[in-house]
Amino acid sequence: MKSFYGIVFLVVSLGFCELPWLRVGVGGSFISQRYNILEDDTTALTSEGKFLLDGNYEKKYGSHTLRGEISTDIGDKSTWTQLVARWNFASQLFEIEGSEIIEGRFSYHNDESIVGYGKHRFNLKLSQDFGARKISARLWVEGKRYETTSSYYYNYDLLRSKISYSFTFLGADGEAGWCYSYRSVPDSADANYDRRQIQMSLSKLWTGGNFGEVWLEYDRKHFPSETELGSYASMWTTSQLSLSFPGVMVEPSIEIESRNYDVQDEVYFDYFWLKTTLTAGTDWGMWNFSAGPLFSMQSAAEEYAMENYTDWGAEISINCFNYNKFWLFLTVEPGKRFYQSAPDTGISFSDYNFVDFSAVSSVWILKNIRADLSASYFPEWHTTPEDDISTSYISLSLRYEFY
Repeated sequence: MKSFYGIVFLVVSLGFCELPWLRVGVGGSFISQRYNILEDDTTALTSEGKFLLDGNYEKKYGSHTLRGEISTDIGDKSTWTQLVARWNFASQLFEIEGSEIIEGRFSYHNDESIVGYGKHRFNLKLSQDFGARKISARLWVEGKRYETTSSYYYNYDLLRSKISYSFTFLGADGEAGWCYSYRSVPDSADANYDRRQIQMSLSKLWTGGNFGEVWLEYDRKHFPSETELGSYASMWTTSQLSLSFPGVMVEPSIEIESRNYDVQDEVYFDYFWLKTTLTAGTDWGMWNFSAGPLFSMQSAAEEYAMENYTDWGAEISINCFNYNKFWLFLTVEPGKRFYQSAPDTGISFSDYNFVDFSAVSSVWILKNIRADLSASYFPEWHTTPEDDISTSYISLSLRYEFY
């Protein structure tokens, strides 16, 4: 019956959408995780074959632009569909953007690894330009309902809002914003929260291709439960530079977060986190290559000493973009994590080597036929072999495009 509803949803979607640009195809996904529980070597596998369809339609009426989008995959375990309606109105220095996203997944075989749900998200943005200054207001309303709920899958309603002011300062583009969010969880009042954020940023482009930006954010998230567990206040900042030299681009970056919880335990503990990289890259035609050292660390209170660690490694990326022929984004981050106070026997707390690998690629086999690949692989090789973990994800699809 669930598969029937999924097919009806797809047919109705197609019936009400005019799609001059359309893609159809076949594909599949494969997820694997290997780890140890006590002395048992455990491997969790999930795979699913899929029929794919997506497309869009756009129409302009004077100052109004309407756009409809559809994406769906019909697999051997579930059907997923997303419908998007967008509206844009622009008149001189005033602009309105609105959208509604409806998304659903329907499982057919009572597979515990796939949980069906329905979700919607409404978005409205108003903006007014004043020359070099701009004021924007944005509102998001989101709701999600699952077929079955648990401590991991719960129904919720979420309201988010943001007011921002864009300006120029000493030749740089700046923005200051205030955000408010509220989440309501019908089945668990302890999961309700309200959140306030203050955000500021500056970015500047100099002659010669040099670029710099700085972000700063204060975040206060409060769970109004009896224990207030999970409530915190944090400061987060990140900055990066792109410095152009003959034949090479040097990009230093740093990211810092300090978080303090109202109530601490083994899951929610105060910490200071830092990550910094220094990469150098160069271009060869359509190809770009960059590499450099990476360092990160986390520091927590003495009673949570096992959460104190440092990572030493490298960041390597290879990118290529050749429109309608081939593009690739490949990132590899090998390294080693050192715990400052690792116990003699402690699951997942022994020093380990790791590799974070991710790749996204598209290849046009023929003018109208495109193959897409998305892959990630995250292995950990611990000093204590029983702590080893590896997680991998592969998604492969072949699509035919109608123009």
